[in-house]
Amino acid sequence: MQFKGEYKDVLETREAMAREKMRHAVLCAFCHVVQTTGLKPMAVLGLAASAIGAIYKDVATAHICNDDCPCGWEPQTDPDIEALQRAIAMEAKQYTDLRWLKVAGKA
Repeated sequence: MQFKGEYKDVLETREAMAREKMRHAVLCAFCHVVQTTGLKPMAVLGLAASAIGAIYKDVATAHICNDDCPCGWEPQTDPDIEALQRAIAMEAKQYTDLRWLKVAGKA
């Protein structure tokens, strides 16, 4: 039998692993697009943000009046988008000085 604390630890571990997988997938896509298109990093990041918005729209649309999905999510556009904006801002503001990073290649 798992206790509440153990269950919380399992969820946090799963979320951390999922966060790292998502970060890696988006970073790989970002690098590929920068290298193959010659677009500037901010242009590609804007495309990534647009892609997240489009994914939200598609998933939210699929969940509206969909009792077949077991996840139980009920999209609420304004609060959901605000949460996405906060998540982007929170992560982006953590590293305002990137000069300490070692260059890994050409962007």
